[in-house]
Amino acid sequence: MAATWIATALLASLTVPSGRPATIFHVPENLEPETVRQLSAEIQERASAERKKGSAQRYSLILDFNPGGRPSRLTNLDSCLVLTRMIQGLDRDKVLTIGWIEGDLTGHGVLAALSCEDLVMGPKATLGPAHEGDGELDPIYKAAYEDAARRQGRSAIVARKLADPGTSIRRDPDARPGTDRFRDGAAFAGGEPVMESGSPGRFDRARALELGLCSADSPANLAGVLQRLKVDRDSVSDFSSAAGPVVQINLRGEINGAMREKITRDIRRALGLRPEIVVLNLECHGGKPQEAVSAGEAARSMISMAGPETPRLVAYLSPQARGNALVLALACDALVFDKQAKLGFEESQGAGDQAEGALATVLAERQWLAAADSKALASALARKEPALLAVRQAGGPLALAPGPPAAETRVDREIKRPGEWWFLTGETASAVPIELCGSPVESLRNWYETRGISSKRLVIFEGSALDELALFLSHRGTTVLLVMVGLASLMVEFMKPGLAFPGVVAAVCFLLVFWAGSRMSGQIDWLAILLFLLGVVMLLMEILVIPGFGIVGLSGVVLMLCAVGLVAFGHWPRSQGEWLAYGHAVAPLGWSLAGAIALVAVFFRFLPGIPLLNHLMLHPDRLAEQETSGTAIYEEERLLSLTGSMGRTTTDLRPAGIARIGEMFVDVVSDGGYIEAGSRVVVCLVEGNRVVVRRVDSPDDPSG
Repeated sequence: MAATWIATALLASLTVPSGRPATIFHVPENLEPETVRQLSAEIQERASAERKKGSAQRYSLILDFNPGGRPSRLTNLDSCLVLTRMIQGLDRDKVLTIGWIEGDLTGHGVLAALSCEDLVMGPKATLGPAHEGDGELDPIYKAAYEDAARRQGRSAIVARKLADPGTSIRRDPDARPGTDRFRDGAAFAGGEPVMESGSPGRFDRARALELGLCSADSPANLAGVLQRLKVDRDSVSDFSSAAGPVVQINLRGEINGAMREKITRDIRRALGLRPEIVVLNLECHGGKPQEAVSAGEAARSMISMAGPETPRLVAYLSPQARGNALVLALACDALVFDKQAKLGFEESQGAGDQAEGALATVLAERQWLAAADSKALASALARKEPALLAVRQAGGPLALAPGPPAAETRVDREIKRPGEWWFLTGETASAVPIELCGSPVESLRNWYETRGISSKRLVIFEGSALDELALFLSHRGTTVLLVMVGLASLMVEFMKPGLAFPGVVAAVCFLLVFWAGSRMSGQIDWLAILLFLLGVVMLLMEILVIPGFGIVGLSGVVLMLCAVGLVAFGHWPRSQGEWLAYGHAVAPLGWSLAGAIALVAVFFRFLPGIPLLNHLMLHPDRLAEQETSGTAIYEEERLLSLTGSMGRTTTDLRPAGIARIGEMFVDVVSDGGYIEAGSRVVVCLVEGNRVVVRRVDSPDDPSG
């Protein structure tokens, strides 16, 4: 006998598949009868094939009424009736129908949901109302709702309430076991009132369970439904009529204005493809909390432009996501946590108040949590001092509290200890009472597979080469180097007018600084441009109009540096903290000024010996008339012989310029004052290559 049982068990293991076979149908809002007919043919074919294999299990048809978790409102009554008749026409001995509601289901999709043998609702799911028009639904269609519910052992009166807000429901305490315990209040005066006439038929999961509409368990997502049914993912096929693609936008690097602009551009591109879901793959970090809030608002604003066909916006928090990536993610419709993801604000010390405020605001405004829970969670994440407790009042649900609870509140468990940094993971984010997401996933690809999203439907938007270039140029070290080279080139061009090349280099350097800054901040800061231009004008006035180099020229340089700092900072400071941050952005540019002065000194010292560049300056072995430039550099010993010699200026000295002394053209500088071209001068001092002259008013000029 034992041998017989063992042989039977082995035979069964060989003939019965290890996983329950199933098909998932993601019910679209634009459901068409032809789609339903195709689905019916496929299900019957697959169920028959399983029977031929000798499978004793029923084939499972899972109807996903909220594809991607987004709200669904099916208004095509005829198509919903076709789907309902298809479900009712399936052989119950061969096919198990499961209706899965993850979000809000309204419209006549409610009729198809009531027709399913097993109705499963997620923690945040709602069912109904089915009819919200001004007129009353035709009695024939009301009867269809009652019939669909009655076939599956559900209350016909409750089903009628979903389609007719004028229905009132009363509970009959004397109802026999196994019969409908709810009665129509218009015909039954006794019992307990459940819902009054005039209120819409809209039930959350708890209410639907009380009214006998759904099953008791509540998976967080479609993967949980498959696990509940003991369905092997490898044995699941996906029947989806969704024509739109799924767009994945990869976001890497610091969260700033540039990322906000990238999100705006990429979502605008994505909407042109009419996607079903837009996934923000968050591998980003850093930045300011307000920048993350702004990026999230930009994403929501762009998504809303899709109108009635708004795609679902999903945030995937990867292992690389940090800190403010959570603030950005909370602007989306749904969160997906990687198993390795850990988000906290330990690296944002000093900005704890800003992070706490941003988190609490977005959690409450997007209705992820109640206001008190939002504040407690935000405080625990942004600062290490507070504790975080899961507490429960008498008879109430679990809630979050930052510290010792009130006397009437019982502590369920301690989530975070006071005095230590805490990180939000997929496990804690999916657990009660936080419940921001479903169970964490192995990878984004794994999440796509659980949603039945094939690679053919996936479109991935990467960062552009211009974004990478702007990111490199906006780095603090790169900005300091560009400003240093730009200032040095500008000084050379002003001191040696006519060279042209240094002026081009200066223009390119500052253009790159302003372009990168505007791309990072997402806007052109016209104040910075005006300050920079004013600085250039003041520097020109100092060199070309006002003799010497004094307060005007120095002020011009300072204005230019402040303008560049404003570009690097992103906007005009609005608070004491922002002024300090602006000072930190400007301070490194002081090194740019010092480096520029050093570069100018090196330029004039070593230029005559640099091949291909020494033709820019006068060479001592060539006649002045043979030179291509109006400037000259001489060796010190030859210049010393000019002390006391008379000459005439050939250009204005502001204070530098050119003078002809004897038969030579020499780079000279005035002793402090402005000297017009054609004035008589005498060499009063020679220091290295620096020749100082002063004006001579005597008419006796041997060089004249």
